[in-house]
Amino acid sequence: MDIDSAPESHIDDDPPESNGPRWVLLVAFAVIVSLGIVTSYSRYVGSFGKSGADHPGVGNELTALKVEPFIDADRSYTQADLKGHVTLINYWGPWCPPCRIEMPHIVQIEKKYRHNDQFQFLSVTCGIWVYPSLDAMRVETTKYRNQAKLDFPLYLDPGYVSRAGLESVIGLEPQKMIYPTTVLIDQQGRIAGVWEGFSTSVPEQIVASVDQLITQ
Repeated sequence: MDIDSAPESHIDDDPPESNGPRWVLLVAFAVIVSLGIVTSYSRYVGSFGKSGADHPGVGNELTALKVEPFIDADRSYTQADLKGHVTLINYWGPWCPPCRIEMPHIVQIEKKYRHNDQFQFLSVTCGIWVYPSLDAMRVETTKYRNQAKLDFPLYLDPGYVSRAGLESVIGLEPQKMIYPTTVLIDQQGRIAGVWEGFSTSVPEQIVASVDQLITQ
């Protein structure tokens, strides 16, 4: 028998009468659990809408940015620091499985443009709600940073200011950002690309978009 098929004699059988209520409850429970998993997973994997340069938020000016040093960072960044640079901002957290899958690609992208004076990269660690304290978040992030061999500075978004600003200009409801989210800002401070979640096509799209801005 094929592993994806059931014996023909049982396909149309009704469950035994005595087990009917239990069977219905089990099916209902399975549906509820499945919906919960899909909802939670979609929050961190990505939306099914347009992304990258085709995202509906592209062309809008980023109106708020304020990230503070977290690990090995020596300065803050605000909206004023965007002008004149191609800026790639990655919102992520070490607690987020898709972020961990994406991170090796982000590392390679950052290394590719690290010595280009037109380019700047901001890795913003998110998820303070996951940890009992900021110190605990710093410990876990440092542990992951060492494991993943991240050698770029990490920043924080205190008070959700930067993410709220991004949500408002790309049409998201407040505090509905998924992780990871990567946004590309052009030299005029306008959004040039948004990638919500991660898929295998994202790194190539980011590189193509950065290259296009740098060569302009």
